[in-house]
Amino acid sequence: MRFVFGYAGIPANVFDGIAKKKNALASGKENEVFLAPPIKSSDPVLNLSHVKSLQNKFKETTLKERATFKGRGDHISTIGFAVIYVRTNQKNDDTFEEAFFPSTLVFSVDWKFNNIEINKSNKELFDLLLRATTCARVAIEALHKEITECRNRTPLLLPIKNFHSKTLRFQLQELQIDLANQPDKAAKARAVKKTIDSIKINHPLTKVDDSKKKQPCFLDDRGIEFHSPGSALHGLPSPTDAHPIDCLLGGYRRLGAPFHAAFHYDCVKSGRGNLKGLFHSCHGETGIIEGNPHLNIAPNDFIRS
Repeated sequence: MRFVFGYAGIPANVFDGIAKKKNALASGKENEVFLAPPIKSSDPVLNLSHVKSLQNKFKETTLKERATFKGRGDHISTIGFAVIYVRTNQKNDDTFEEAFFPSTLVFSVDWKFNNIEINKSNKELFDLLLRATTCARVAIEALHKEITECRNRTPLLLPIKNFHSKTLRFQLQELQIDLANQPDKAAKARAVKKTIDSIKINHPLTKVDDSKKKQPCFLDDRGIEFHSPGSALHGLPSPTDAHPIDCLLGGYRRLGAPFHAAFHYDCVKSGRGNLKGLFHSCHGETGIIEGNPHLNIAPNDFIRS
């Protein structure tokens, strides 16, 4: 796999030093790293400008890659995305992380500048960023394996707005934290499996009484059936200006790991008749939508009737 990683929260007094070493963070010519604007001492928090600078770079990469899908049948990306940031304050950090959830993996590092031992302090920050980068690459590889090889059975691709669940969002957020804390590839794979098992406690794969639906599906808290499409993958997310950046990014990756861009769920009403109800668009609007008889809902909550 290739990787595109963004870094944020780096103070201005050490920014140039980290920037000079950013190629070492890439760990390979095929990978790409970029830095959000530095944190200023006059405004020592992560803000919207930092979010947008990272999102715009991820959008640029996504659109370039999407163009290569034309004429291909797989529509599977091989580029992982992650954001590594230096923590500032807890309240603001949570807001920063939420801006990338659930499309992009976000890891944090805890570090404070030591103005007495400056060189030692700067090296400590670089080492922390490098360690987090390596950790993120392994985590994305573990997730990519699950959501590509097991995409029709994994709950990790369920849309977090339209799949009504009291636990799904929290469990995916916990998985991101868990992946950051696990020491190696095997431990990260176990963390992924643990989360899957945990989600399935409340939302087990269920075989429904329908001769047309041979494979089990996930049922949300409303009883709506989310059937994976099997091999019937069609359509790509539309990167139009009408959709915010997070809609586009969420249509290709889950926690930084790329999945088949045409993957979606065939959502039907338990029993018979058209599926009709209150649903969310991929960028947050809600309204009554009716299928004929089903709705296609992508992992980023994009709905096609």
